[in-house]
Amino acid sequence: MSKGDKVSPAGRRRAGGSATRPSNPSGQSTQWHRITTRLREEIISGALQPGDQLPTGPELAAQYDVSLHTARSALIALATEGLVIFKQGVSGGTFVTVPSPSRVGDFLQRSMSLMVASAHGPLSGLMEIREIMEVPASALAAVRRTEQDLASLRRALFDPRAVDVNDIFTYTYGFHLGVITAAHNPWLSILASPVQRVLQERFARERVSNRQWKTINHEHEEILACIEAGDSAAAEAATRRHLRSLVPSYERMDRERSPEVAIVQDVRRAQRHGMKAEE
Repeated sequence: MSKGDKVSPAGRRRAGGSATRPSNPSGQSTQWHRITTRLREEIISGALQPGDQLPTGPELAAQYDVSLHTARSALIALATEGLVIFKQGVSGGTFVTVPSPSRVGDFLQRSMSLMVASAHGPLSGLMEIREIMEVPASALAAVRRTEQDLASLRRALFDPRAVDVNDIFTYTYGFHLGVITAAHNPWLSILASPVQRVLQERFARERVSNRQWKTINHEHEEILACIEAGDSAAAEAATRRHLRSLVPSYERMDRERSPEVAIVQDVRRAQRHGMKAEE
C-alpha cells in the first residue's frame, strides 16, 4: 500500500492499537490525552508513517470507548503538535505528516518564552546555550558562507542614528539568524533560532542607549569581516566576545525578575572569576 492510500477501518483500528480499552493506572491522564499519547508513540516509533491515515473521530471514539468530542480533541492535539494534518473532501481525513522546521522552532520558542515569563528559566542560562551553539556556527559560516549569505548579513547591519528604535530588533535578530543560516546546518537553525528569538525579544524591551546599539552593530561588523575573510578562529573569537558582552544585561533582567535566580548568578559569577584567576 502506498503512502497516502486510505486505510481500511480494520487497518485504521490496528493503527490506533487494539480494540480493547487501554488501562489508565494513574487515573490522572484525561481520556483524550491517553489517545493522543498512544498515537504519538506510534508516529514517533515509525509504526505510523507520513501519509498514513488515522482512524476517524467516530472510529476512535468506539475503539477507546469515549465520546466523539474526546476523540476529536485527541486528533486536534496531534495537529497542534504538527504530527497530523486534516484534509477536506472525498479523499479527506487525518493524515500523519512531518513537522516543518519553522513549526518545531515556533513550539520551542513558545515553551521557552513561557518558562522565561514564569521565572523558571533564567535568561543567563539561555545565553550559555546560545554561546554553545552560535560560536561554533560562526566558524562553520566562515567556511560555508555563500555570496547570498554575506549579502544578507550586510543588510542586517544598521546605524542606530538612522534606524527607528522599534526596528533595531529586526536588524539584530536578522544578523544572528544570518550567521546561523550561513552555517548551512538545518538542525542548528531549528535549535538556535528559538533561543535567539526569546533572548532578542527580551533585550528589545530594554531601554538601550544609541551608544550601546552602536557598539552592538560594530561587533556585528567585526563578526561579518571574519566570516567574509573565511577566518573560522577569528569568527569564533569575535562571536564569543560579542555574546559575553551582552551577559550582564541579561543577568540584570534575571535579577529584576527573581531573587532565586540572583543567587544562582552569584555562584556562577564566582566560578567564572575563579577560572580566570587560575588562568
